[in-house]
Amino acid sequence: MLTRIFDPLSKADAEWLRLLTMPGPRPNVLVDCSRPVLMPVVMRLAALSTGPVTVSQIPGELCLPRHGTGTVIVSDASALTLQQQIDLYDWLSDRGRTVQVITVTSTPLWALVERGQFLEGLFHRLDVVHVCATVRALA
Repeated sequence: MLTRIFDPLSKADAEWLRLLTMPGPRPNVLVDCSRPVLMPVVMRLAALSTGPVTVSQIPGELCLPRHGTGTVIVSDASALTLQQQIDLYDWLSDRGRTVQVITVTSTPLWALVERGQFLEGLFHRLDVVHVCATVRALA
């Protein structure tokens, strides 16, 4: 697991995040963070992402674009319903897509997998690069 500080964003951290979000084939990223900083982390990642960016704020509608490129950011994977998990898994199974999925969660997903509340196959597709994000309070 990698730990990165997002705020204030250092030049090294910004470069590291840009590498994860650069054009071309990019790994899916699972970001663990605490609930109070979930949306600031989502917004920072959206600003650094390339191509068309779709942000799905969960709980709510899961927005999965029809285009085959860009970045999809899911704001709280632990709140995905079973049907949304199935839809996301099926969508990720379409080999014609080169879309990067960045999932931010405030609840460890593996614990949900162990309790049967999150699809194990989806967890493994989302957890290609695992990041633990913290946000420092601004003085």
